[in-house]
Amino acid sequence: MSTKSAIVLLGIFLTSALWTQSDSQLQIDVYLHPWPGEAQAAVNLTFDDAYPSHLTTAAPLLEEHGFRGTFYLIVDKLFQRGKYRRTPSAAIEMWQAASRRGHEMGSHTVTHSPLDTLDQNQMLGELRASREALEEIFPGVRIVSLSYPFSRTNAQVRALAASLYTSGRLGPPPAGDPLHLDPSRADLLELHSLFLCSGENSAL
Repeated sequence: MSTKSAIVLLGIFLTSALWTQSDSQLQIDVYLHPWPGEAQAAVNLTFDDAYPSHLTTAAPLLEEHGFRGTFYLIVDKLFQRGKYRRTPSAAIEMWQAASRRGHEMGSHTVTHSPLDTLDQNQMLGELRASREALEEIFPGVRIVSLSYPFSRTNAQVRALAASLYTSGRLGPPPAGDPLHLDPSRADLLELHSLFLCSGENSAL
């Protein structure tokens, strides 16, 4: 694979939309962030589920090489609620410090339930409550990215996600599809990713 290819190709520019209310009408301010130098592609390294090792191992390793990652956080796991009562995660203060060092924080919902099995109110609760909770944990940070639990979605989930987030992360692309994303065709609410877990071959 050439150096101009990427696991995740998001577009010629990284974009973020800031929504403001003005004169009772919704106004969208879009800021474009050109990639550095003559770069024509990007690799986005993401981490799901808020494991302590993400902060003790992954984040420092990324920073050592001048990179930053996206960490998708399960709200109940951060607060050790529900099925996560005895499941360790790093202290919230550590996640806040990582955010201040430039890592992106994203939503992995409140309970990590498969969204396509829930009714519309439950779906909306998982998507909205997680974003609101994370934006309270990380003051001044807009949570714009979602990772679908278990990489499961459908048209209804996608529509609700689109009302709250700029991008949505799925698992590997269907067999036969290219490993990179073409910015002219990529759906930002259905961005496919490669799973590179311990022991797996990372060669592309």
